[in-house]
Amino acid sequence: MYKAKSISKGNKKAVSEIVAVIMLMLIAIASSVLIYLWLTSLIGSVHANNPTLYEKIQITSVSIYPGYNITAYVENTGSIKVTISSLSVINANNGNALFVTTSFESSSTNTISPGNVGKIVTTSTPSISSGTPVIIQVTTSNGVIATYQTTWP
Repeated sequence: MYKAKSISKGNKKAVSEIVAVIMLMLIAIASSVLIYLWLTSLIGSVHANNPTLYEKIQITSVSIYPGYNITAYVENTGSIKVTISSLSVINANNGNALFVTTSFESSSTNTISPGNVGKIVTTSTPSISSGTPVIIQVTTSNGVIATYQTTWP
């Protein structure tokens, strides 16, 4: 017959308490590092696929000439090429859109490389009185918006 061995106090075959605590701490730290690395790579791939994080534009100046030819100079301060998809004229007093266009004159440069300034030219005929404050707004194809406030001539 098989007899079970009894463990006496003199026969120590177990891991000491200090070694057990150290092992548990190492396992917890290693698990935390692995979870951290997994989450940062997951978050990093989400950000890498979002072009709006890299698109930055600003309107440096706007000119409105007789005949309501609007010329907006747009600077690409981001790190990727942008395409301007629309230009809007908004009444600054009440926020109403007076004019929105997606077609530009042939002299327009609606695709702008990083660090360059593009010239957006269009003709507008909104019914607005002279001296009214307006906001010129340009929007990229990815939805990034830049605004510039001026006075209607």
